[in-house]
Amino acid sequence: MKFIREPSKIKPTRKKRVMSEEAKKAAAERLALAREKRQKNNPPKLEHVHPNVRNLEDDNPISYKNVMAWIKYNKDQIPGLRKSVRMGAKGAIARLADIEGYIRNLQTYIRTGTYVDMFYGADQEKKVRYRTIVPAGVVSDKY
Repeated sequence: MKFIREPSKIKPTRKKRVMSEEAKKAAAERLALAREKRQKNNPPKLEHVHPNVRNLEDDNPISYKNVMAWIKYNKDQIPGLRKSVRMGAKGAIARLADIEGYIRNLQTYIRTGTYVDMFYGADQEKKVRYRTIVPAGVVSDKY
C-alpha cells in the first residue's frame, strides 16, 4: 500500500512595500517626534543600573553616559579584531581578549557599582589612581 502525499499549497509571498523618498523622510520625522514625545513623557528608569552609578553627574569620568559610550566604542572594535585573529595577526588574540574583558568589567560596574579595572576611557588610556580613605589600623564607626 502506497501513501501518496498531496502537495501542500504554497502561501504566496507578499511583495515588499516600496516607499518613495518623500514618504521615507516623512516617516523618519514622525518617528523622531514620537521618540521625543515618549522620552519626555516616560523617561527611562534605568533600574538595571546600580544607584551609585545612576546618581553620578554626566561630567563625571565614570558616569553611566560615558561608560555606555566606551562599551559601544569597544564593541565596534571587536569585528575587526576577530578578522585579525582569523588572519593570524601578531597580538590580535591578546588584544581581542583584553577588549572583551574590558567590556565585561564595564558591564559589571554598571550592574554592581564597583569599578574593577585598572584603566578607564574609551581606549583604556587613563590609569585608575587609588586614594586612602581610612588608614590601616584606624577603627571608626563611619566606615
